[in-house]
Amino acid sequence: MGRKSRRIRGSMLLVLSLICALFMPTFALPAAAATVVVQPGESIQAAIDAASPGTIIVVKPGTYQENLLIAKDGISLRGSGAGRTILEPPTTPNPFCGVGDPNSPPGGGVIGICITDANFATGGEPTVNHTVRDISISDLTVRNFSADGIVFFGTADISTRQVESANNAGYGIAAFVSSHERHTRNWTYGNHEAGIYVGDSPDAQAFIQGNTSYDNVGSGIFLRDASNGHVVQNDVYGNCVGIWILNTGGGSGATNWTLVGNSANANNVVCADEEEGPPLSGLGIFIAGGSHNTVIANTTNDNAPAGESLVSGGIVLFSTADFGGADESFNRIIANRARGNEPVDLFWDQHGTGNVFLANRCATSDPEGLCR
Repeated sequence: MGRKSRRIRGSMLLVLSLICALFMPTFALPAAAATVVVQPGESIQAAIDAASPGTIIVVKPGTYQENLLIAKDGISLRGSGAGRTILEPPTTPNPFCGVGDPNSPPGGGVIGICITDANFATGGEPTVNHTVRDISISDLTVRNFSADGIVFFGTADISTRQVESANNAGYGIAAFVSSHERHTRNWTYGNHEAGIYVGDSPDAQAFIQGNTSYDNVGSGIFLRDASNGHVVQNDVYGNCVGIWILNTGGGSGATNWTLVGNSANANNVVCADEEEGPPLSGLGIFIAGGSHNTVIANTTNDNAPAGESLVSGGIVLFSTADFGGADESFNRIIANRARGNEPVDLFWDQHGTGNVFLANRCATSDPEGLCR
């Protein structure tokens, strides 16, 4: 009976397999992504224009004098390493996302890599034609552009990795009106706005990790009118503000950010903010009008103003209600280390409600009693 039972079970399994083969739908394996290689002397933009969704564009070592537009989905642009594949401004820029284009962003200038499918009416609000999705930029240098290094506008499922964006007249890496973004292991420095920027994004779903952002005439990392994301283990120094969460009252808020394990030290440059507001200097982590944010296990040392500043300190909570924003509320400041900051390690203007300071290792605070 035992062997008979085994034969019956074997026959049933065979029948089931045949039924599945006959009646279950079949699924083709995804096709391998097409790879296009750009050699020195060839055009990166021509490769982008010819690419179909899913294409990987590999750019060989060299210096390429181009400004680029990606307005289609599913493009992966990969250099051969920061400092090896270099993008610099051309003598005659392509007429998009920059000066000379009637649909260019207000303010002019040439953007290094612009990822968008939008119309920018002069003096009006830009219109996104379609959300550009599934774009990755990695392993290259973008430098010396007269506007931003890399800009995403109206995008989703985007990433930058091991990108060096340096000495641009605007932002290093910026994303506007975007969602589901990752910025990891980049180097942004010497830019005249924030090194890494996320703005005007009510559900950014951003993950910003392992970046080094320094010597920018702005913030190392700037989260303006954007919500929902994680900022983890970044090193920001030599900026006006290390990490800045700002609510200007623009409607997107500045909520639900988690800052963990970041180092924001010696951010002592003096500059006006990106809207030419009051000067700022000597700020490690700055929550201005934000709510429901968590700042945990970060280090903010030796942030001291080098000149006039609206407010300064290692970790600062501040209301923007007088500037059209909101009071800072329900933020949690937990287990951070703050030493040698001027005028104090922790500062709270006491305008908001529900803010919690717990187990922070610091020496000075205003009001008193916020340090462990």
